[in-house]
Amino acid sequence: MGEQLALLSTLDCALDYFRRVERERNQALAQLEALQQQVNVLRVLTSLIPTSPAGGVMKYRHPAVDTRADGIGGLYNHGCRDRALIWLATTARQNPDPNLRRWATFALGMMGDPRPVPAFASPLNDADKAVRRQAVVALGRIGTAHVVTPLVAALKDADGEVREKAIEALAKVGEPAIRLTIAGLRSSDVLVRRGSSDALARIGRPAVSPLTRSLLEEDDRLARVAAVETLGKMRDERAVATLVVALMDSDGDIQDMAAQALVRTGKPAVAPLVRVLRVAGNPFRRRVAEVLVRTRSLAVKPLIDVFGDENADVRLAASEVLVKMGKPALGSLRGALRKSKPGVRLEAATALGLIGDPTAVKPLVQAIRGRDQELRQTAARALVRIGRPAAAPLVSLFKEADASVREQASQALVEIGRPAFEPLCCGLYEADFSTRWEAAQVLSRLRSSGRLRGLHGKWERIVDETVLLAWFNSGWAQGGTERSESRGDSKREASTPILMRRLSDDRKRGLGQSGRVP
Repeated sequence: MGEQLALLSTLDCALDYFRRVERERNQALAQLEALQQQVNVLRVLTSLIPTSPAGGVMKYRHPAVDTRADGIGGLYNHGCRDRALIWLATTARQNPDPNLRRWATFALGMMGDPRPVPAFASPLNDADKAVRRQAVVALGRIGTAHVVTPLVAALKDADGEVREKAIEALAKVGEPAIRLTIAGLRSSDVLVRRGSSDALARIGRPAVSPLTRSLLEEDDRLARVAAVETLGKMRDERAVATLVVALMDSDGDIQDMAAQALVRTGKPAVAPLVRVLRVAGNPFRRRVAEVLVRTRSLAVKPLIDVFGDENADVRLAASEVLVKMGKPALGSLRGALRKSKPGVRLEAATALGLIGDPTAVKPLVQAIRGRDQELRQTAARALVRIGRPAAAPLVSLFKEADASVREQASQALVEIGRPAFEPLCCGLYEADFSTRWEAAQVLSRLRSSGRLRGLHGKWERIVDETVLLAWFNSGWAQGGTERSESRGDSKREASTPILMRRLSDDRKRGLGQSGRVP
């Protein structure tokens, strides 16, 4: 019995020994595996270790990015992720070689684990800008809410490329970055404010509503100005109403930013602005009008529709905007003069006259030929404003059978004055009796009013009443008897020989050599 007990005791001791050996072996294997993993990490991260050839010139080996990424991914996915993260974070913080720090930072970004984010404080403040740049890119790859705070801090980096990478990283993070990025708009550092604004603009639509609330609720002036600027960069139609409200703010800088933002937004901003313009008694109508002027051709047709408004002040405001736009509004105004309702045609004619472009002469002359008496008068006033380019087309209206059209043209030419002198003299050469008669009458009125004083050159003798009558009657004496008598010109029959002799003398001096003025 004693021998059996002694044998059992020996066996137990042997088993304990083998168990201890097995444990020590397993521990050794684990340590060996960990060491092997660290060696693999070191091989991946030291791929840019400089080599010195025989010539003494330092060269670098550049492995393919895919090989490096696959190696790091293999380490991360085969049971050593925690040790790899710790080793990489330590290397990124403490290694004296900037290349190793940079590639350790790259590896942390490739792993995408948010736990080492606090360790990026050192790479983000590294003396080497390449390390800082790689740290920002790595945080963007991680892409969780944990990285927003260090990325916002990176917006104040002295290196512009680091700041740009930080903006890209915040945009990649997206919606989780909105709250802290809006908070960055309140920063006293202009770089942080500008970077936060750019990041929010790149995030886009998800940031519109938070920015709108910030603009309406925020007390900080800098934050409100930056919010308006950011909404302008987005060009989102959902921000238009908020920007119109900002346009009415008491702060001049916010007004200017809102105006710029609305102009950037473009077509989606036009309809709301026109609606505000049509509000009766609106004290901010002038500001809205200035923004619409800057939208150029986008607002032309909606503003022409405003010409049909019952409120005269609203119509006047729309007309002023179109006049300030100038040439971009001409095509639509000419079309409105032909096809629109009577009230719209009147406002269009007025606007064309105020713009004063010669291309408006033809449709305005056509309007004088129409039956609408009020439109005739408005078109005539518009042609008077245009001045010299309208004179010859107005003289052509003397051929019209309607006496009221001729009278309207005559009155317009009298108001144009001296710039109409030469086209009127050309009218004296016309074969048409009505043209000669009306031209002579207008020239006589201009002479009587003293507007032709001081004329010199080829046309100066037309100022003489006698020569003017001779010129006119030359056509009557050569075959216009029937029409002239109907206008009471038979009374001049006795004076014709005298006037014709005077006309012959004038022709010898170089006047009236042809049917048209050269």
